[in-house]
Amino acid sequence: MRIWEHTVDELTGGKEPLPDQDVELPEFPFDEKTVVPITQNLRYATALAGVGFADQVLLQRFEGGWKCVGSYVGDTIYLDPSVRGMQLAEELVLRCAEHRHPPATTNLTRSGYSLLKRVHQLAVARAYEAGLPIPAHVLAEYPDLD
Repeated sequence: MRIWEHTVDELTGGKEPLPDQDVELPEFPFDEKTVVPITQNLRYATALAGVGFADQVLLQRFEGGWKCVGSYVGDTIYLDPSVRGMQLAEELVLRCAEHRHPPATTNLTRSGYSLLKRVHQLAVARAYEAGLPIPAHVLAEYPDLD
């Protein structure tokens, strides 16, 4: 999916966000051969969490290997509190979103909705700067770009 070709409403299935909740990150197995570092911060990477690129985990490098600190698996985005606010979740969502179909997710808390909105704005801005075709109804969400 090209995230910039859809509105936030299309990406969320039009569902309202749920209240925030702290949930313990489930352990997702990942394939070590699929680890791709995040170039802006090489202590972090993403890797496949299952079959296909739509489900991935966010990893942090520790002595002896990688530890899962976030995930976008199925319908849920999770980020460990220790790495929130580091702009790592945006990279995780962008890496997964291109392999999903709308809606990208419908199970979002308020924080998750805010994240998806930030990712969408970033993707639309990057597409605009690259001269890619953005549908008018999507561009209407960001009048500052026009």
